[in-house]
Amino acid sequence: MESHNIVSQNRLDEPLSLRQIALTLAATGFHVVPVHHPKADRSCSCRTGATCNSPGKHPHLKDWYAKATTDAATIERLWNQLPRANIGIVPFRSGLIVLDVDPRNGGNETWAKLIQELGPLDAPRVLTGGGGVHYYIDAGGAHIPKGTLGPGIDVQGDRSFVVGPGSLHKSGALYEWDRTSQQQTPSLPQTWLRAMLDTKSAQPKPTGFDHASVTDESTVFGRKTINDVLRYAQRAPLNDRDFFTCPNPEHEDRNPSCHVDPASNGRGAKCFSCGWTGGVAKVVITLGFAENAADAANWLETHEDEEKEFKEARRRQTRNGVAPESNEGEGSSAQRNVASGDAASTDANDSAPRRRDYEDGCVGRYEAVAHTGYSSVLRPSRRVRATRSGAH
Repeated sequence: MESHNIVSQNRLDEPLSLRQIALTLAATGFHVVPVHHPKADRSCSCRTGATCNSPGKHPHLKDWYAKATTDAATIERLWNQLPRANIGIVPFRSGLIVLDVDPRNGGNETWAKLIQELGPLDAPRVLTGGGGVHYYIDAGGAHIPKGTLGPGIDVQGDRSFVVGPGSLHKSGALYEWDRTSQQQTPSLPQTWLRAMLDTKSAQPKPTGFDHASVTDESTVFGRKTINDVLRYAQRAPLNDRDFFTCPNPEHEDRNPSCHVDPASNGRGAKCFSCGWTGGVAKVVITLGFAENAADAANWLETHEDEEKEFKEARRRQTRNGVAPESNEGEGSSAQRNVASGDAASTDANDSAPRRRDYEDGCVGRYEAVAHTGYSSVLRPSRRVRATRSGAH
């Protein structure tokens, strides 16, 4: 595949709309897809709003990989419907790979080490607006999987996408081409290619993770995963790269850096920033919902039962044509959020129906409590705890 020429895009002196930028990228061979954008308050334009783990960094389209396009008519239609949408680029379908360097997680140090070990790599660069850098490189037809080359450097290969130039970062800065960088996408040097195809570096398996403990947990927690814990705890779910906010209360994780280990079937993770590691039980314990594994199992079982009861009650009400009850006497979810210091507004709750539905079903059974360093989470109310312990 011919190298992508960045010259025409770097020398655009007049401001262009996102639609025009998407068309320019597509004309150069980049497969693009509309991506959610960050709002002025740094929340995401998606339905989860302020609770989104990746504001302005995930696609509008569910089947984004297949629907990424270079077709001008399709791009015109998409960005006419979504004029503020950020621009996502699907590297592999564009014949590229992108090296994503994140200095907040040690990317600059890792990059310097790789240059020393593998040789220089001069390529067009996009400054991300958040302090990171994207290097665009011609894949040369090689099938390079999504993975990592070390702390702070992700390989955006097959089945991945990056936010492209012209898009808005949640910091308020734009993603833009570094005009001092090379203008043509270079072919990937063999030393770098071998490193990316190395299974140890191409697969994001957290080092030092105890897989045996996760296997043992399966006998206690069944198929329960970390994403189940996040849902029950009313925390933001895994993002599109299987990262979530680190539960370690001593780590102020502003950029989700805890990664679910692909070998753990969703039941174990490690934080690439602070080194925290653990399975389902440890996540529950670290979040303050249990003191040991047995308590964690009970906590999960209780939430699973209550979630099933709530969903069944909703189904019965829907079949009978009755609007779900809101239990106004116990206080609305918006009132509970205000009482607990949650900054989310009623509008934000309305944009997250699944979260709101679950909270409404728990009115009277749950109370909002603040967990150190995080937004409000839920635990059984005093009345429920007293009932379970036999007190009256």
